[in-house]
Amino acid sequence: MKQAEWFRLDNAAKLYPAVSNRKRTNVYRMSVTLGEQVSRQLLETAAALVLKRFSSFRVRLVRGFFWYYLEDNPAPLPVEDDDHPWCRSIFPAASNRHLLRLRMKERTIAAEFYHAVSDGYGALVFFKTLTAEYLKLAHPGLEIPETHGVKDCSAPEHPEELEDAFMRYYQLLPRRPKAGIRAFHLKGTPLPPGDLQVIIGTVPVDSLKARCREYGVSVTEYVCAVYIYGLYIIQQETRRRQRAVRISVPVNLRSSYPSRTLRNFNLFIKPGIEPYLGSYTFQEVLHQVYHYMQYEMNTKYLSDLLGYHVYAEKQMFLRLLPVPMKNRLIRYIYTRSGERSYSGTLSNLGQVSLPEQMRPYVESFGLVFGANRNHNTNCAVCSFGNTLSITFSRTIEEPAVERHVFRHLVEEGIPVSVVSPGEIASSGDGKYQDEHCQNRRGS
Repeated sequence: MKQAEWFRLDNAAKLYPAVSNRKRTNVYRMSVTLGEQVSRQLLETAAALVLKRFSSFRVRLVRGFFWYYLEDNPAPLPVEDDDHPWCRSIFPAASNRHLLRLRMKERTIAAEFYHAVSDGYGALVFFKTLTAEYLKLAHPGLEIPETHGVKDCSAPEHPEELEDAFMRYYQLLPRRPKAGIRAFHLKGTPLPPGDLQVIIGTVPVDSLKARCREYGVSVTEYVCAVYIYGLYIIQQETRRRQRAVRISVPVNLRSSYPSRTLRNFNLFIKPGIEPYLGSYTFQEVLHQVYHYMQYEMNTKYLSDLLGYHVYAEKQMFLRLLPVPMKNRLIRYIYTRSGERSYSGTLSNLGQVSLPEQMRPYVESFGLVFGANRNHNTNCAVCSFGNTLSITFSRTIEEPAVERHVFRHLVEEGIPVSVVSPGEIASSGDGKYQDEHCQNRRGS
């Protein structure tokens, strides 16, 4: 794809402008801590180089008559001080209408992304490249190869990086959506409107993987089971009526469908348990999660799910609805059939690998997944070196889930170090699309 002036939102991105608001920002954060102080001037220069290379991130959101769309945004991306609330709405006045926010504080570089731009895979490629460009500017003569997800900013982007891979791989199969069973939602004392509390637990990767090998499961399956078991125990202690406990887990489709796209290309599966059928031990929860994910994470099932999502987008009556009516319909369906069907989200970015030339300068990586009022506790996981971070974000005062999860890990023989950034992260205020979009006629 050439330097396009505009392009359509991908299939997954179409949801976010319709459902985003002050309680549901759909913003997530990546950060890297270096072994040296960060220079604002060099970071601004690096950001300009990277945005020139990644045109799908160099965009603003525009509201057309039938659909939102993305338009090229040549304005510079400002660098903010990282002493303001995390994962709040990305306001156009502060970001020059960009759909991401770049921040710095002492030795830390952080970027916050609106989910309509990209999923975690694409954002990580962008963020690794940004970090590499900054290090090359800070250390003249340092050469970093185009590997481990780092891109060469002097080379043109590959056209496939800009594709809507959903449209490339979908098949319209005769699928009916499964009836959603209402899931357990954690209750608690709400934080002040727009606030988000963050707690990070770090564990040694080798200790966690050794435990996973004993059970014969992956890290994602294990952490997901611990998360579900914690919610299950809380529900047992606080509620007489038992609902399903399910966690929404994003699946990177690039592992099943070869694609270089840096836009959204993931789907969500929802492993869980049904406590109204009887009591569960942790081993039973883990067993259920393992077999559920083995069944759902195969190409046949994912093709079925992918086709259903694209089929819904292609319905003529939906395509012809003006944006305001379309937004109301999407919000209604998402609230009734989407958010009600799961108890929280677990996003695992996996092992963050870097070129050998970058490793001496990088101390740690972090990922924060913003929570909302309906799912007031979410979890993000990533690892770098021998340290795995389990980051909980919540919109209630009580750290009930975190307490159960970290206590269970310790009981399983996995050492946990728990820290809090000591910062309340706000989700902002105001309706996202009304503040962030220009109103234009478009398709």
